[in-house]
Amino acid sequence: MSNKIKICFLDEEPTWQYMAHKKLGDDFDVDILEQEKLPKEVSSIWSIIIEKEPDVIIVDYKLNESGVLPYTGDAVVSEIRKHNLHLPIFMMTSFEQNALQECVEVQIVRGKEMLSESSKLENLKTLIRASVNQYNSRKLEYEGTILRLAAKIDAGEELTEDEMADKFDAELYISELDLDSGVRAHLINHEVSKKLSNIVEMAESILDKLSK
Repeated sequence: MSNKIKICFLDEEPTWQYMAHKKLGDDFDVDILEQEKLPKEVSSIWSIIIEKEPDVIIVDYKLNESGVLPYTGDAVVSEIRKHNLHLPIFMMTSFEQNALQECVEVQIVRGKEMLSESSKLENLKTLIRASVNQYNSRKLEYEGTILRLAAKIDAGEELTEDEMADKFDAELYISELDLDSGVRAHLINHEVSKKLSNIVEMAESILDKLSK
């Protein structure tokens, strides 16, 4: 099994597919998703991507330019974010200004010259590695927080207010890596219920004092 970072690359043009393999193939495990393998409905894209188990996704902004697919790279990103809020994604384009004006997540937009020009290629590789390392390290950090605080609870210790907040933040982040599980909604509803309960208690306390 390869220890290389796995890139899922979506682009409708064979030229750029070849370029991705040629320029990135020595350093990364590059899995090309040709447009013939992509669904006609963007809502089905996640099931195909997740099967590839990518560490990072690179998608072309003008994915619909050939007319075969009815959706853009921006639509793909939006669909992925319905399932995982933090998976590293880069949207590469030759129309950078258009993408910056039209896309929701402008911070992930990169010009395609980063892939085609040798002088900028190393910067792209560094960005890919950094984004994946940050994703993995943050996941491990929050998993560690959850385990550490769970151990305190199991030992019968009471968590401080800060620790309770850390636990909620960590659990929420981990749940955002798999939004299909429904855990995030449960956590948010639980937190809202807890806050409402506190407000009710405060109101009852104030009313009790006023009535005396």
